[in-house]
Amino acid sequence: MLNVIEQIHQLGFIHCRIRPHTFITGLKPRERYMLFIINFSLARMANPTRAETIISRTPPQIFDRYAPRCQHFGLPYHRRDDLESWFYICCDLFHPHFLPWSSDKRLKSQQMAELKEKLMKGELFHRYAMENFQIIIF
Repeated sequence: MLNVIEQIHQLGFIHCRIRPHTFITGLKPRERYMLFIINFSLARMANPTRAETIISRTPPQIFDRYAPRCQHFGLPYHRRDDLESWFYICCDLFHPHFLPWSSDKRLKSQQMAELKEKLMKGELFHRYAMENFQIIIF
């Protein structure tokens, strides 16, 4: 998954909607072990100067457990926000109960954003070994 995201970024785009269901495998026998990414409806072109900020409009506010913090705060997307969404997916895959907001469907956007902020600051990493999550610290 990370390689697919990296390739999108190398092409100068930010996906803006990294979710588990946006990754699919090929149908043909020779593509069976290939991973593809779909749903580019919210994708944006990254700044042509290779700066991290996006220059086009901010995607619609869709708050779910994989949305990066910037989406909750109405900020523009960056490449790292695709990685933040990927990180939440990995947490769900390898430690299903790690994300404190994934089990409570009643959380409001602001509450979810606060929990995500605490997680990224390292305040919630005590639940699992810190070395499992070094990839997200940049």
